Amino acid sequence: MTPPSLRGLAGNHKLPLSMGRHQSMALLEIIHLTGGIERRDLYKRQPMSIGSHPSNDLRIDEEGVEVMHARVSWNKDSWEVVAAGTASIELNGTEVHKARLRSGDTMRFGAIDVRFMDPDAPVPQEEPIGLKADSEEIKVAQKVSKSVPVKSPPVKKSDAELAKSLELLAHEAPATGKKASKHDEPLEVVDDEERPPARSSKTPPKAARATADDEVFEETPEDDSHASPARPGILDKVKDAIGSKPQRPGDMDPVKSPLVLGLLGGSILLVLIGLTFYFIADRRTTIQIYDEAVGLVDSQKYNVGIKALEEFVEYFPEHEKTPEALAKIGLAKVDQAATANSNYPEGLKLLREFVGQQRDIPGFDALKDQVATRAGDISLAAATLAGKQTNPGLFATVDSARTMLVTYSSESVPPTQKLREIDDARRAAERAINKTKDFRTKTEAIKQAIAGKQPMIALAIRRDLLSNYPDFMTHKEVRDLMVQTLELERSLVTSEEPATAAQTADSEILPAPKVLAFNARSRTDQVSENQVVWSLAKDCLYGVDTVTGLPVWRRAVGADLPFFPLEESSLPSLIVYDSERDELLRLNRQTGGLVWRQTIGVRVQGQPLLDGGQIYLTTEDHSLLKIDMQSGTIISQVKFSQPVIGPAVSGDEHLVVIGDQDVSYLLSRRPLACVGVSYLGQKAQSVQAPLVSMGPYVLFVENQSEQAATLRLLKQDSATTVGEVAQAPVVGMVVDEPVIRGRDLFVPSSVERVSAFSVSDTTGEKPLTVGPTFQVQGAQGSPIFLTPGPEGQVWMASSALRRLQLVADVIQSDSNVAAVGLSSQPIQSQGEYLFNARRRPFTDAVTLTQTLREKLTSDWQVITGAQLLATATFEGETPSLIAVNEAGATFRLTPAQLSESGFQTEAATRLPVDDATKDRLYGGALADSQIAVACSEPQARMWVINRLGLVDRQAPLPANPQGRPIPLGKKIVVPLVGRLHVARTGAGDTPVQDFQFPAGDQVPTWKQLLPVDTTNLIALTVDGTLLQIRQQQNPSPHLAEVTRITLPGPTIGEVAMFQGRFVVACGTGDVQLFDATKLEPIGRRVMTPAPSGPAYVTEAGVLIETGSDTLHCLNPDEGLTTKWKRPTEGGTLSGPPLMWNGQLILTFRDGQILTVDPQTGEPASEQWASGRLDSGPFLFSQQLFVRTWDGGLQRITGPAAP
Repeated sequence: MTPPSLRGLAGNHKLPLSMGRHQSMALLEIIHLTGGIERRDLYKRQPMSIGSHPSNDLRIDEEGVEVMHARVSWNKDSWEVVAAGTASIELNGTEVHKARLRSGDTMRFGAIDVRFMDPDAPVPQEEPIGLKADSEEIKVAQKVSKSVPVKSPPVKKSDAELAKSLELLAHEAPATGKKASKHDEPLEVVDDEERPPARSSKTPPKAARATADDEVFEETPEDDSHASPARPGILDKVKDAIGSKPQRPGDMDPVKSPLVLGLLGGSILLVLIGLTFYFIADRRTTIQIYDEAVGLVDSQKYNVGIKALEEFVEYFPEHEKTPEALAKIGLAKVDQAATANSNYPEGLKLLREFVGQQRDIPGFDALKDQVATRAGDISLAAATLAGKQTNPGLFATVDSARTMLVTYSSESVPPTQKLREIDDARRAAERAINKTKDFRTKTEAIKQAIAGKQPMIALAIRRDLLSNYPDFMTHKEVRDLMVQTLELERSLVTSEEPATAAQTADSEILPAPKVLAFNARSRTDQVSENQVVWSLAKDCLYGVDTVTGLPVWRRAVGADLPFFPLEESSLPSLIVYDSERDELLRLNRQTGGLVWRQTIGVRVQGQPLLDGGQIYLTTEDHSLLKIDMQSGTIISQVKFSQPVIGPAVSGDEHLVVIGDQDVSYLLSRRPLACVGVSYLGQKAQSVQAPLVSMGPYVLFVENQSEQAATLRLLKQDSATTVGEVAQAPVVGMVVDEPVIRGRDLFVPSSVERVSAFSVSDTTGEKPLTVGPTFQVQGAQGSPIFLTPGPEGQVWMASSALRRLQLVADVIQSDSNVAAVGLSSQPIQSQGEYLFNARRRPFTDAVTLTQTLREKLTSDWQVITGAQLLATATFEGETPSLIAVNEAGATFRLTPAQLSESGFQTEAATRLPVDDATKDRLYGGALADSQIAVACSEPQARMWVINRLGLVDRQAPLPANPQGRPIPLGKKIVVPLVGRLHVARTGAGDTPVQDFQFPAGDQVPTWKQLLPVDTTNLIALTVDGTLLQIRQQQNPSPHLAEVTRITLPGPTIGEVAMFQGRFVVACGTGDVQLFDATKLEPIGRRVMTPAPSGPAYVTEAGVLIETGSDTLHCLNPDEGLTTKWKRPTEGGTLSGPPLMWNGQLILTFRDGQILTVDPQTGEPASEQWASGRLDSGPFLFSQQLFVRTWDGGLQRITGPAAP
């Protein structure tokens, strides 16, 4: 029989009455407003759900009825009703949530009353199936009908007429109009719709027993003595009618009547047809129950669907759908856990169990696709959920389910797309988990940094967080922490007013040297107007006459200045920084004289701002100084927590300073104090160009990389903050200063590129508009200096001087260029002239040129800062000194000229060095007061300069030189690439074969040659190899290697020969003294700390510096034992010391000249030269001189004779 718990699954389908004949026939009566009554049976195994949704067993679509409102169920001893939702149940007029039901209780749902009825009548024992059983079923139906007030179904007319005819035949009654006598009970024919079919032969016995044992429908017992006799059946009546009729002679037997036989045959046929349709209907009812259970699962009603399938399996264990039902139960449980409950680990567990249960069952291969599909769905959904919940514990489920997907997928159709989706989801989940983790970690780190008063660390952590997760920018906690951080940063900016006065007296130094500065001009009739421009070369600042090009004054200010001197018009004067002494200087522009000097104590950073009679200067110790222009007094000092760039003017009352990273500072001018900090987010060391003030705007440029930068336009938006109003991209890196004229902004960037922009402060117009770009063809890595002119003109000094013109959307370049070379300083202008400085590729000297703006033609040039390559002296009747500088200019000076300070601008000659030459010149002194100078390609050659400073002879060179030439007797040896070459400077010179390294050897680079005598020299390579080279005659003149020594490492500085001996110092600490004639070591020592400068052999002993702070004098013995030592205060010897009048004269590169006792090292006197020194002291015409780095000859005072 059909399991009771499946009855509700058929919706409003009415089960056959025979299926409930042995059950307790409790039921519900639904009383409609129309008076109609509908009956629903209750089953103990299956609760009945009541609600407005179609999935309920009893649907009541009324206002106030919930989706599932109530449930009526058997609780082992009684029936009860329980509220399934939040609303209560109205039971007999009382609101309840749970109550036991008694027969006659009425529940109201909306406007519908539902009455509970529980008949109390026993059910007779089961009898064999047949007509009697059918009769008994009719009796049961009649009794149920009497106990339930429902309208009886009408009796079909055909059945009544058949019964009446049979009765008439039995009593031989007339066929017209007479009724047959009634039996004890009237015969009631049940309507076909009410007649239950016989129990299916497929009903499992187990189910039948369970029904009989658990849910027996008992009828009310009656006294056996008063029991009514059994009602005669239809067959009994037929037999009585047939048997009681007397047969007349000649009459036909009614049983054999064709009519009766036809009716009987037809009835039998109808019964057979009915039985056939019954069995078909029974089968279709089972399939329908299965399909409806599957439909519930498919519609994700897993609880009832799984229960229905389980009961289907229980009651139909042999049904052909049972294996399929078992599979669907397992998969439905997986879907319920994974889809309905999002419990993916449980879903995976159930899926594994399902596979374990089904693996060995035939037909499992057909289920693999479903297993793979669910495994893929679980893996993908688990990965997605892991990201949403930031739960890394789900990754184990993701990976395991992914493995199952691969395992059970078809090899011919791999789940490529699904796997990609899973992998993408897993990566997304990992990112989400890491995102949450990073957020928590880094916000906590920010809080700790704030607590530790480290705002820049907090900003760095925030920047790192937002670089990975930009959406946190608007997160409330992040914004609140930003406010706290900026306020903390503002609080850490301190202010003070030191009132430090400046000095007006200059430092005590020797008289100015004689500086050799080549000057050339096309006109000599011009008269000076006493106006100067200035040029920086090496470590000196020069004032140069604007008309004649002659240098007027020179002042040593140190090398590598943080800014080019700024002109101040009130005196007029120049604001200059002295990097040797860390002093800020104010100099008279016309004379170079000192107005005042203020000790800063630390290196200045960036270009200062001159505004309102004040100097605003930033320093490397994160300070901003406010200095009075007139007196040089430090008025105020503001200390920041990081390096700063600027400042720039922002209105009449404020200044803007850009921090090295992340923020800007707004400062009040009076007093100088920080009033607010604004976040900009610039990267560390990304701002290198000076700030530019443009009306209400301040412009700074942030370099993003070597190929890109961003213009950022700022404007003060409150009393305490500045905001960014516009950005614009720039191609290349910006390190040089942008310039603006009117609305035209020009920005220089690498490599040799100029970009134009338009700036506007008009309401409704864009503040910053991108314009065209110009780049030099064959651009080089040169600094770029711009100066703007009228009508969109701008002059650009880089690899040459060019005039550019902004026309519409293009920047045009004049075809004429001037001053080819690498520009070294900003362009200066006076009237129609421009003054630009450049360096040629082969020299570090600076050539300053006067150039007409429009024609780009020049009248003069002056070369300053040209280091001397070599000097030679002649002590005859007319003593003279010959010098050649790195720019190729030669000079001849007399003792009288050298005794005077100033400039020697007239050169004896200028060597014809090709402008395309890229490598430096090399010069060395020869015998007979001559100098040899060698240059590289494209015209590699050597010149010999005679005593008059003129070129005496020259010779081509077969390769580029690598060091200065030296004499070898009357010959000249030049170190070339891979060889030592004997130059032939005359037609009668005997050729000498070069020395070359053997084929296959790695060719070393020469560092220095030392002459020993007329046939021997010492060659030193960069990697630390010493070679003794000798000129030999057999079989023909040639240079040959005699001895080779490999040193422990490269040598420090140049080596000087003294009385046939020389000493070398290696970076390893090794110091060795050699006999030059045999190239044999005669003394050795390992110094700790290692040498920091070159070593020299003197009459006092071997002098060597260590640790950049100590000078040692060593005895020239085998162990180089210490004779004495003294501190050097960071100075380095500039050349070999000189013994004079019993005293040892030491010269240092920083300009210090020290006379010491050669036996003890005690100082006897100290002098300071004007600028850095480039050689040791030397004697000329009984005067002591030393060369300066910028090409001067400094006269020094020697010790007096004892």
